[in-house]
Amino acid sequence: MYKKKMMGTFWIFVMGAEIFFCGCGKKPDDKNQKLAQTYYKLCMLEVSQNSDNGDSPQTTYRKALSYIQEAINYKASAEFLAVKATILFRLGDFEQSCQSFESALAFNNVSAKVRASILNNYACLLAQMGNVDKALGILDNLAKDNDYFTPQAAVFNRGKIFFDRQNYEQAVSEFSRTVALAPEYADAHYFLALSAFKLQNKALAKKEMEAVLFLDPGHEGAIALADKLGVSK
Repeated sequence: MYKKKMMGTFWIFVMGAEIFFCGCGKKPDDKNQKLAQTYYKLCMLEVSQNSDNGDSPQTTYRKALSYIQEAINYKASAEFLAVKATILFRLGDFEQSCQSFESALAFNNVSAKVRASILNNYACLLAQMGNVDKALGILDNLAKDNDYFTPQAAVFNRGKIFFDRQNYEQAVSEFSRTVALAPEYADAHYFLALSAFKLQNKALAKKEMEAVLFLDPGHEGAIALADKLGVSK
């Protein structure tokens, strides 16, 4: 399974443990495989707890990074390297994150589904690093890829890139595509409302703001936007 998470408002994925050792061609009692899986699980436990354990997010991610590195030491795989890259992304170490993503993508025996999710995360990193054209190209290809089962993630991330570059007309187009693909996705409705508001399209902004509050009544951004629009909640 894949878990989707928002990172810097991008839609990213953390791969689930069950896919990591499928079809690896090793015996079930392989010691290195077991140790790698143990360290991966410790890494995911840290990530899932985040600040719930009393540590700062930076401390939590540093611990998670040490665990996933141990997993890689015992069994290097595209999936482990992608997890490492994503944690480095969270820590703001973009150069090391980029290297890990590219190492993950260099593996040949990666399923199309896993590769697509790695590419989505890699594109988000490239956008943060300023390599916008390459990021948009990757996301556009993913949105059209039949092996990619969450095209709304790629389309949303394209919208976020255009929004950050203040190209609100293109952002409206991409976020509109996103909500058509995933009507339940509150943040897509929110960014569509915000983009429309930037373009002074108050009718669309109001409509999408109301959709957000229907899906997520406590959405702080939509509540603030409602105040700006002078709409009672």
